[in-house]
Amino acid sequence: MDHFLNPTCKNLKSFVKDTTHFLKLIYDLGDLPNNCILFTMDVSSLYTNIPMDEGIEAAKLALMKHRSMPNIKPRNDSLIGLLSLVLKKNNFQFNGVNYLQIGGTAMGTKVAPSFAITYMGNFEEKHVYTYIQQPLMYLRYIDDIFIIWQHGVNDLAKFIEHMNSAPPLYQIHHREIIQ
Repeated sequence: MDHFLNPTCKNLKSFVKDTTHFLKLIYDLGDLPNNCILFTMDVSSLYTNIPMDEGIEAAKLALMKHRSMPNIKPRNDSLIGLLSLVLKKNNFQFNGVNYLQIGGTAMGTKVAPSFAITYMGNFEEKHVYTYIQQPLMYLRYIDDIFIIWQHGVNDLAKFIEHMNSAPPLYQIHHREIIQ
């Protein structure tokens, strides 16, 4: 499943592959206006808090967008069926007792990073890119977000409040503000 979902992640506006890619994106931006605020945020417990059905819907939308050729094999609905099995039939053992994971995704599952990135990409389309004020730059590596904000501290606080009030996301904690 990861083989098919992972390539869709690279097409997200916020996608960061690794540190080298991040540094290149920052370098390519050039000189920043004087009033910019550099800001980082972290999504709290992303993997375990992704609503399964919404995550699966985000994966379905991503596959339909990036694998839209007719008669493609395997079919996207077959892949979504496999993803559902991976997510909804994940069991684990703790203190000798077996459990079935009923929410989120297991961190050790191979598809977990692609699934989380896809879910966040869908979240961003709904709640970040539709916000009235856009950051100069918005980048994300799985659940770590980097923003260059040019609208002032008060409007940054409103943006963070907007992000934290957007259902069904959990708290996005800021790490550091550099002015």
